Amino acid sequence: MPAHRVGFEAYGSNGKPFLWTSSLNPDEWERGLSIGDLEGVEWDKGGKYVGVFLPGALYLCHCGCAIRIFLIVCGSCEGEVWRDSQATGEGIFPEVDEHGNRMGFLDWYELWLDKSLQNVSAGAGGPGLTNA
Repeated sequence: MPAHRVGFEAYGSNGKPFLWTSSLNPDEWERGLSIGDLEGVEWDKGGKYVGVFLPGALYLCHCGCAIRIFLIVCGSCEGEVWRDSQATGEGIFPEVDEHGNRMGFLDWYELWLDKSLQNVSAGAGGPGLTNA
């Protein structure tokens, strides 16, 4: 087992693989028609999508308005950062750089830090942050 994976199996669902390799929009799913019965997908009695549990995903942050960022820790997209924008109807998709390349954690984190520092120096840092 590679050193970066040691211990994830002890955290239950993080040891199970993330099932997707491309963008998905659960709002468009219909039971039995588009995806069948995947483990972790919840349906109401009428067959409408209610929610999905994402194994292999480690949530990193909340961006507000129920939009979340997560790191894939198990599965074929391991190491990639994805966005859960189901609340806006956009679905779940990989974060990409300005060239459309999928972002790993280090690239995503560096971009996040750069944007945060720009906001602070522009005075848009919010409570507790001041311009230096």
